[in-house]
Amino acid sequence: MSEDEIQLRHLYHLCFGDDPAFEDAYFRRIYSRRHSTVIRRNGQIVSGLLFAECGVNVENGQDYDVGAVYLSGVCTHPSFRGQGLAGELIWRTLKKRYREEDGYAVLIPADEGLAAYYARLGFVRCFDYIEETYRPSAEELALPDLLAGACSEEGLTFADVNDYFYEALPPGPLVYYHASPPGLPSSLYYTDMRMLTRGYLFGDDELHNLRIDDVHLYGGGIWKIATQEQEIVAEAIVYPREGHLLVTSLVCDNVRCRMHMLSLLAAHYRLPEIRIVRPPRLFTPLNGTPLGLEGELAEGQTDGIATPLVPRRGHSAYSPVRPLGMARLISVDVVAATVAEAYPEIETSFSLADPLLPENSGTYTFRGDGTVYFSKRGKAPKVTVEELTQALIGYHPSALPEALRCFPTGIPYMHTMLNK
Repeated sequence: MSEDEIQLRHLYHLCFGDDPAFEDAYFRRIYSRRHSTVIRRNGQIVSGLLFAECGVNVENGQDYDVGAVYLSGVCTHPSFRGQGLAGELIWRTLKKRYREEDGYAVLIPADEGLAAYYARLGFVRCFDYIEETYRPSAEELALPDLLAGACSEEGLTFADVNDYFYEALPPGPLVYYHASPPGLPSSLYYTDMRMLTRGYLFGDDELHNLRIDDVHLYGGGIWKIATQEQEIVAEAIVYPREGHLLVTSLVCDNVRCRMHMLSLLAAHYRLPEIRIVRPPRLFTPLNGTPLGLEGELAEGQTDGIATPLVPRRGHSAYSPVRPLGMARLISVDVVAATVAEAYPEIETSFSLADPLLPENSGTYTFRGDGTVYFSKRGKAPKVTVEELTQALIGYHPSALPEALRCFPTGIPYMHTMLNK
């Protein structure tokens, strides 16, 4: 362990006091000199942060992605607070990642005070969630626990799990998987995210592995539903709590897969309440018809696989939409070029003044042919970096200035981030 890592660990523990087991996993997965920024005084680290590389989908889970960094662990020694060191840390990180052509910096503020602080640096609300409370029926709670035999042995292979569940379940199109240590291979952690529209934020392997470590440390699990062809169609990340099960991520291809997942969790954990943190809209079914807040299909509607669905009402309650995280543009030209390529019909022009990253300041013209022209000069309607961040990531562009309303709406969402 390097001297820098020792000092940064000590500072992190002083500021946050996390569980030592989580701290070990956090630094093992995230820390490197390349992925940290520090400020020293008299040779000692007095302020620092870590960041992980991730990415943002620009269009429906296709190949239009831009690089991003997930900022975390921003900390300053109590004796050096009030000197602007945290702001300098973030500025240094943004400058460094601008040279790497990353598009966004993203973070989850711990409270409203921190959210207001990051807003002064150009970060803006871009990710929301709602909390759904699901109360399983008595029949669901009484279902047999199909996993007891399959997950009791070490060294299970993908084929072993597939064979077990294929035999144990009644005839049907779905096979269940429970990714729980020990023994299941890392290939089970793949998830098909086609159901989320642009703005979906995904982490690199180490960030995802940290989330897996976190789940295992606190007695949770990563559950998946796959077809017999081993295509993942639903995933849930869960943490047992006193009196309820907390599901920090639930993604699925259609309503039927979602109901299978909830029944499976109810049968296994035997808890009377499941609290689900999820995007404000569940998903877009395979037939392209968006679902409302409740995620239920109208009577007679299908989920795109020729299966009529019967909505199950009375089992859930929903919280208001709440903020989950913030984002800020780093390299505007990189994001603008990617969005223009993905949506060549966009035609607009605007001027930006970015006080923190003046390299971004200038006039941007989307030509309507998949290209963007940038000039340091030129007259066009003025927009702020906060407004442009929301527009390019798809966060309610219809509420933004007229020059930005032509950008398509998405459901920006952080998936498998450290937001429990």
